[in-house]
Order: sequence, then C-alpha cells, then structure tokens
Amino acid sequence: MGAVLFIETRRRKIAFLLVLLLTAAYIVPISQSTIHAEGQSTISFETNYIAVKESDAKVNLKIVRTNGFGTARAFYYANGGGKWLSFAPGETSKTITFPFQDDSAAQGNRMLKVYFATNYIEGASFGKFTSVDVEVLDDDGIPYGPGKLTFERILAGELTLQESAGYASLIVQRKGGTRGKVTVNYKTSGYGTHSAQTNVDYKPVSGTFVFEDGESWKRIDIPIIDNDRYDGDRLFVLTLSGLTGGAAFGSSQLTISIQNDDPKTNGISFATNTLEFNEDDGYAFVDVLRDHPKGGVIVKYIFRSESTGIIYGDTKFVGDETKKTIRVPITDDQIPKRDETIYADFPSYDAIDSHEFAYISSPDAVSIHINDNDSVHFEFKSTMNYAIEESGIAMVSVIRSGSVKGRISVNYTTAPVSATDGSSPGSGSDYIKTRGQLIFGDGETVKNIQVPLVDDSLVEYNEKFRLYFEPDWLNENRTAGTFTEVVIFDKDRNES
Repeated sequence: MGAVLFIETRRRKIAFLLVLLLTAAYIVPISQSTIHAEGQSTISFETNYIAVKESDAKVNLKIVRTNGFGTARAFYYANGGGKWLSFAPGETSKTITFPFQDDSAAQGNRMLKVYFATNYIEGASFGKFTSVDVEVLDDDGIPYGPGKLTFERILAGELTLQESAGYASLIVQRKGGTRGKVTVNYKTSGYGTHSAQTNVDYKPVSGTFVFEDGESWKRIDIPIIDNDRYDGDRLFVLTLSGLTGGAAFGSSQLTISIQNDDPKTNGISFATNTLEFNEDDGYAFVDVLRDHPKGGVIVKYIFRSESTGIIYGDTKFVGDETKKTIRVPITDDQIPKRDETIYADFPSYDAIDSHEFAYISSPDAVSIHINDNDSVHFEFKSTMNYAIEESGIAMVSVIRSGSVKGRISVNYTTAPVSATDGSSPGSGSDYIKTRGQLIFGDGETVKNIQVPLVDDSLVEYNEKFRLYFEPDWLNENRTAGTFTEVVIFDKDRNES
C-alpha cells in the first residue's frame, strides 16, 4: 500500500511539472511579441508638437530611425493624402516638408496633423511618436519685421466700380510686420486696348506713401469722371514701385475697371428693311432714324442698283433730331421693262462722324423695290379670223396698247384645232406650223402675223387653228389676250 501511494505521488509531481513547462512555453512567445527586442529598428517623429509662423509658408518635420540596419519604410498621412517614407540601409533620419498658404489675413492659428498609418510599416516598428501636431501661428498684423505691402480686399488683382462712383478708394496695407519706416511710390496709368483716358475718364494721381514705424495702412482716392456719355468700360492701373525699408510686395499693381452706367446714345438705323415705290413716283423716300439723340452726328450711306451703279452720300443730325429722310430720284423712262431693286446700307467702316458716342443699329440695310408701271398690253385685233386656203396666207393683226414708247417685242406660236399643221407644203397639212416674234418700234401700235396656208386641191370642210402669245414672255408689265382662232375656207369644196 505504501509503495502504491509513493508511485501515485510521484506521478502527480511529474504531471504538475509538465503543466508548468507547457505554460511557460506558451507565455514566453506572447510576451516577446510586445517588447522591442534589443537591436530592432524603430521609426518615430522627432517630436509630437511643433509651432511655425504663417509667414514661413512651410513646416519641416524630422523623422528619426534607430538601429538603422537594412531597408525600412512607413506610410504617413497629411492634408488628406498619404505617402510612403523609405529608409536606405544605415539611414537614420528623414525630413519631410509641408507648404501652406500665407493669406495675409488675420484669422487665428491653425492646426495641421501628420501621422503614421499603424498597420503600414515594413522592416521596423514604430517608436515613441507616431504623430505630430503642427500649429501655424497667425502672424498677420503682428509687428514682426517691416512686413509686406498689398492692396486690401481686392479679388484677382482687379477693382470694379461704376462710372458714377465719384472715386476709386483704395487701401494699401502693411501686413506681417510694421517695424521700421517704409516708403513706396504710386502712380496711375492706362491699360490695354480699352484704356481709360486721363482727365476724360479719371484724374491721374502719383506720389509717395511713407509708412512710419508701427503704421499699417494708407488710403488713396482716385477721382473718377462721370462724363455723361456712353463710351464702354475702360481700364487703368495703379502701380506701386521703389519700395524701401526692407519691406516686400504682396501685390504691386491693381487694375481698376470703370463700368459705364450711361445709356447708349445715337443709335443709327433705317426705319425699315424693305420699301416699295412705282417708277412714276419720281422719288424713293428712305428714312434714317437716330435713337437717344445727343450732339451732332454725320451718317454716311451707299445706294446700289443695276441702272444707277453706286451712289455715296451722307446726312447730318443736329440737336435733338431723330429722323432724316433721304430722297432718291427715280427715272420714269416710260419704257416697259422688268422691276428694279435699289440696295442701301451704311458702310462698315467710317460710317459715323461724331464727337459723341454713336453706333449702327438694326436694321442697317434696306432694299427698295421699284415697280415699272410703264405697262404694255398686247391683244389680237379679233378673236376670230378668216382666210381662204387658196390665198396661201392667213393674216392676223396684233394691237399694242398702254405704253407705246420704246422698242418692244412679243413672241407667238400656232396650235392645231381641227386643221393639221405641218413643217412644209405637201405633207398632208393645212397650214405651216409657225413660231416667231413681232417687233414693235417706238410708237408702233399694230403689227401683223402671217401664217402660210397649204392649198392641196382636196375637197375639205372648213378647218381651224389657233395663235397664242407665248406665256414665258409675259411678266407683270406685259399682258396679252389669251388666243385667237383662224378659220380656213376651202374653195375646192364650194366649187364641187
């Protein structure tokens, strides 16, 4: 029994020892994973806080590495973006630089945070500081050095104001320091293709600003001239130069835009873009209008037509006149012809001569239709004509009425009804197909058309054909009777 108790006791001791050994084997690796082993590389910011002045416009941050054997890298974030920072073998420090804006506006201090991404590191572990807080100290308005000169509250280097404002009032501000005496010259001048004119749009100014120690701003008032005329927007500049006292320029030139607030004057146009007159009216009357009259204006114009060629002229507005009428002569030649169109416009160059603002408005051209009312009318003397086959000729008279002045012509042609037309005698035809032109001389009122007839010695019934005026000849000034008929009597039939 004693031997059994001894064996059991010994067995329990051995089991206990085994449990201790297993526990130790489990605990030791866990503890070693959380402790930096001697000689292992670490990466850390040099400090967790740094302060810089806003006027420095940047901050330099130092990252240190201990036990720098082999390569290592870590990922850091700043300003919403991230980047890898790599160390070469033996490299123990790195400097990263972050710029920021020096806005010259007093708005208090700002904070910038830079930090490592704790899950993104290779070849090392993190040291003491995994982040750094950067405080940007607002030094605008703090009397630190001579400072910078800039224009106050000006967007994009330009000041815009109405012509009626009276003055362009500007502040030249000394920022970032007011220590010591600073001087700067200023002067106005024109600018660009739309330059304002001195003593017309503004009064020029020039001089020197003297900033005494501690003085932070200077005011300048530039007189703006309200000239009560529309002359568009104009530009001029104020320039700073010759800076002394160790100060710098934040901005040295300001563009000033004078916005015109006067209505447009002397808008020149035709009253309408189309006109119509008859040839016997004697004149075409063309009205030229002036909107918002001011001062005297001379307007040049051009008339063009096939018959007259090019005619140049001008008309003058004075005082408050708003309408001028141009009288264009029309020649009544009493000769029938096609209608004519006269075109009038203002030349695209040098159309207006005026000391005041003036411009070409719409409509800037007009077409003038001239109706040729020297009408002429042609008609057949009779609607029914008679001819004897054996005579060989059918004679038909045409009468000209209306205007009888000048030489004029009319075309005609034949068409069968019951008679047969042909191109030559002996072709089984009753008459020769005829097409021709009657020419009336000056003063002539009657002309005759002759149509050859074919005497075939055959016994036939009376037959007919027609004569027409050709419609493609007619226009609005030439009218004609529709047609006439010719009856051919066959004497062979009567003799039989």
